[in-house]
Amino acid sequence: MKITKWFLDPIKQEEWLNHILSQGYYLVEKSTLDRYTFAKTKEDYVIRLDYQDHLSVKDYKEYLIIHEDMGWVLVSGSRLTGIHIWQRLRSGNDVLNSDSFSKVQYYKRMMNYTGMMVILFLFYYYLSAPYFNGLFLTPGLWKMPADMFWKAFLFELPFALLRISFPILLIIFIFFFSNSYYKFYKLKKDAESNLN
Repeated sequence: MKITKWFLDPIKQEEWLNHILSQGYYLVEKSTLDRYTFAKTKEDYVIRLDYQDHLSVKDYKEYLIIHEDMGWVLVSGSRLTGIHIWQRLRSGNDVLNSDSFSKVQYYKRMMNYTGMMVILFLFYYYLSAPYFNGLFLTPGLWKMPADMFWKAFLFELPFALLRISFPILLIIFIFFFSNSYYKFYKLKKDAESNLN
């Protein structure tokens, strides 16, 4: 069975994958474009997602060996991708050692990335605001005869959509920033309370 599904939240991705596994499947592979390949099985598997960023080659090899020694099989992930999908037969203790820390790191990276995008879009908007005269820039567009109007309108429509896409993208990035900010501090607080 092959399913293509995109996720922005690794917690929801892990829940979805484990839901599929609970129906009698195991994950064979995950492609770069988030195409998941599952195969039927009679055994009960569990998946955990782990986020590791900026590991040296030596540290990454050690990271792989530690998890493989505990019975985990790496289905997807590399030293450069960040998110790793680990799978193994379900047992009593199915928690990765770095679970909570890796989730905190993932949301911190998302928060930094989306925060930077918000700043860049605000800077762009600040620089281009004096030149923003409206969506359609063709002079006299709304007063043209019907046949000329539709030609001019349809010609300029893609450019108008591009001009309006920046504020829409800014709103989307602000939403993702606030979402990752909330989850980052919530997970960080939970991780700190578990240490105490």
